[in-house]
Amino acid sequence: MNGQHKLADLLERRFHPEFRVAFDAWKKTDPLNNPDAPPGPLEMREYHNAHSEEAVRLGNEASAAFREGAKARGKSDDYVRVTVLLATVLLLVAISQRFRTHQVRVGLAILALLLLCIPVWRIITLPRL
Repeated sequence: MNGQHKLADLLERRFHPEFRVAFDAWKKTDPLNNPDAPPGPLEMREYHNAHSEEAVRLGNEASAAFREGAKARGKSDDYVRVTVLLATVLLLVAISQRFRTHQVRVGLAILALLLLCIPVWRIITLPRL
């Protein structure tokens, strides 16, 4: 029994100050004999953990950074779409040169010109980084 008291004293000496306050208040509730006592010092209103507040703050910062990253990803996707459309225009122009029939060449060139309007408009309206 004496070894358990020594161990208990050793553990109590190692408590953080913020936990010691709650532990002392918890001991005053006589938890061994009082069935209405809180289950442990962490349940006491005197317990205050500075690290949990910092964790909440850092979690909020992480959420804000995630939202900002998601917004940047959306902008990036818009720029990639414009690039793909411009590549499609180049492909249509290159393909049109392979045909011998004038009407097909002109038709593909007109289609490429009409398709070019979409990425040009997107480039003008996209936000600048």
